[in-house]
Amino acid sequence: MARADVAVFTYNMAQIERFWIDFVPCTSERLPHQVAALLTGREALIHIEPHFVLLLQEVFKPSAYVRLKEASQKLGFRMLPATAQEASENGLVTITNLPVLESRFVAFTQDNFAQKGILYTLLGIGPGHKLAVANVHTVFSNTSVLNETHIKQFQEIGKFITQTRQKYVPFIVGGDFNAGPDMKYATEFYPMAQTIWHRGLIPVMAEHKMKWVDYVGSTWDNANPLILNPSTIIKAMNYWEQGSSKWELSDSKMDHIFITDDLKVKSSRLVMKEFTAMKCPGRTDTKGLGPLSDHYGLMVQLKD
Repeated sequence: MARADVAVFTYNMAQIERFWIDFVPCTSERLPHQVAALLTGREALIHIEPHFVLLLQEVFKPSAYVRLKEASQKLGFRMLPATAQEASENGLVTITNLPVLESRFVAFTQDNFAQKGILYTLLGIGPGHKLAVANVHTVFSNTSVLNETHIKQFQEIGKFITQTRQKYVPFIVGGDFNAGPDMKYATEFYPMAQTIWHRGLIPVMAEHKMKWVDYVGSTWDNANPLILNPSTIIKAMNYWEQGSSKWELSDSKMDHIFITDDLKVKSSRLVMKEFTAMKCPGRTDTKGLGPLSDHYGLMVQLKD
């Protein structure tokens, strides 16, 4: 990679709708504010560094893909995948202002909901220099059973890194891993939260020479109104799985960025935390301000 700084963002947009039902409330109301904060606004994230890569998850809703695509094209950015149909199957979207040399999606061999996987992009960054980026989203393990599919997906991410990584090309893996060092549950039937991170993800990443970028705060915040008051369908799913309609997960780091040793971290911090005026009944504060997603975003500024 050439001597150039790059900002990498991972952000779960929670743009998921099935049969005209929002899994996370107010997808349409939140969408224009998300696009402005990411791309088109005066203080959009893309202005932080000359080079950027946005790793987005849960862009399942076709209208969300279209809005992001229109904004990206207008600004001259590259956006992957090429069609809304592809994004609707796995929810992954990558946007960058760097030249795209190669891109492909590799599905996990097992998944519990959508066809999740790895959206890989090889980027050009200066004459003769490259940067490899993988955008991922894995399944979730609740407290009633350790999800073997979750562990298997971590292993497949590691295997993909080894098979794909090129010599002298820095590698970044970012996304929603549904695992973290501080994950806790209201009722812990077994130490899943610690197991899935310390015995699952971290050993895999260490084996494949990837280091975790730590940060202050939590991307999953129980004070977020979209978490305090989830949709009816999420309440039903939570009740079915754990006997309570509330999310059992406490404040947690579950969105992460891993990098190879040839990259150095300038800074890391939470982003996309701002509340904005919107009509989202039961999910706004006393001033009518609501969150953009049930996740906050993570930004890591890197240099080589």
